[in-house]
Amino acid sequence: MANSSSTKPHESLFVFFALVLVTACLYWARTVLIPLALAILLAFVLTPAVAALQRRGLGRLPAVLLVVILALMLLSAIGYIVTRQINTLVANLPRRRSDGTSGARDPRRGNHRLAAAGRSVAGALPVQAHPPTGVGSQNPGGALGRKGQ
Repeated sequence: MANSSSTKPHESLFVFFALVLVTACLYWARTVLIPLALAILLAFVLTPAVAALQRRGLGRLPAVLLVVILALMLLSAIGYIVTRQINTLVANLPRRRSDGTSGARDPRRGNHRLAAAGRSVAGALPVQAHPPTGVGSQNPGGALGRKGQ
């Protein structure tokens, strides 16, 4: 009986071992490849800003230095803000634990501002004499004329 598969068993085994080898190499090289990939990504992101500064007459080296310094300042500011938020959250955790709340609103209480806004919007809407009919309207007979059919 002829082999119906177009590939022989040893070829598929070779492909499997090749994939395992490539995956292992990428796993062990991640300490080098991840920073390299981030550097390439940053180069693509920051190149337009460098080019714009060069068009304004600034040399390549000063343009690159200025853009890199501004990017580092922006990333540092974001890191500082995130760190402050996390520190505030960590500092408030013991108090929230003693209150018995997680910081989320009690769903049974609801949001009073939202309820008040809903009431004011509902009061501003015109009152309809007859409710709209159509899809979703209440039909006592159901879609077939009587319930249960």
